[in-house]
Amino acid sequence: MRYIAFIFIIFNVFASVGQDTILRNYSANRAWVMCSDPSAVLYNSSTGFICNNGVTKQYFLFKPEVNYASSTISFRGYANAGTGTPVTISYKLFGPFNVNDDYATWIENNAVAPISAGGPSAAVIAMTSALTGNKHYVLEVTSQSCAGRVAFTLKDYSLNCSRYTLDCENCIPKFQPANGEYVVTGWVKEKDGEAKTAYDKCFMKVIVSGVPTVIPVSGQIIDGWQRMEKTITASSTGDFAIELSASAGNECYFDDIRVIPFAGSMVSYVYDPVTMRLIAELDERNFAKIYEYDEEGKLIRVKKETEKGIMTIQENKENSSVQGSY
Repeated sequence: MRYIAFIFIIFNVFASVGQDTILRNYSANRAWVMCSDPSAVLYNSSTGFICNNGVTKQYFLFKPEVNYASSTISFRGYANAGTGTPVTISYKLFGPFNVNDDYATWIENNAVAPISAGGPSAAVIAMTSALTGNKHYVLEVTSQSCAGRVAFTLKDYSLNCSRYTLDCENCIPKFQPANGEYVVTGWVKEKDGEAKTAYDKCFMKVIVSGVPTVIPVSGQIIDGWQRMEKTITASSTGDFAIELSASAGNECYFDDIRVIPFAGSMVSYVYDPVTMRLIAELDERNFAKIYEYDEEGKLIRVKKETEKGIMTIQENKENSSVQGSY
């Protein structure tokens, strides 16, 4: 097994199971945070959206700062960047949710009912709903088109999110590296992949300014895990994101994802949350040195991950004799 080291100096890490690669808000997990008007944002195949039987879905996340008794959010589908040809759309509004609720999973598994729904319509849809301040809402818009945009008009509701902050004190709001080369590494494991010599159903991509780069798997599968590594060039002027995905019908696990400067080095440590003993040390290449202890807490064995597998590099044995015993 691998030992999880929660040292993620990255922005926008997305885990996806059974989905194709997407660059935008194709699911509730990738909802567009409406702190700015998304009306000019196009959905199409070049921006990563999947069109199933002529239908495309988009998700929008917003968080009112105060209570709204009957605020109106109106929207309409269009086929291009201008006002152009209308597109038939429908919608579902989900909420209110607390920040720690797993609402994205609930929505995608149909485990929660919408509080409002409407359409299909090619005209303007006026959604009038009471909104609770400091709660999260997710708007699902289904467009009968493979390309286009959703234009919003607001009445008595503002998208001013100057005070919008993450409600997670341990979350990193944004990681934007300076220009230069960085080494991206991680470990991946396919469910039911025991018979494989290389994994081909799990994918990690780094997206810099909208351009994706695949981080390939390489080397042997070590204790069920295979390493991923690639050098990428980052830009301080564009968005930086890491996307995790699995091919349809498969499940993948990702661990120990790192982004470090090409000329830099990094060592991280993993401690047992109960005993606080050091149980793993990950070196500059993201290989683990594993520490094993006996029931008394004495170090008995040290193992090392290598490109050829796990090897024991140190072993301690102690024998105690008691006078007069047999």
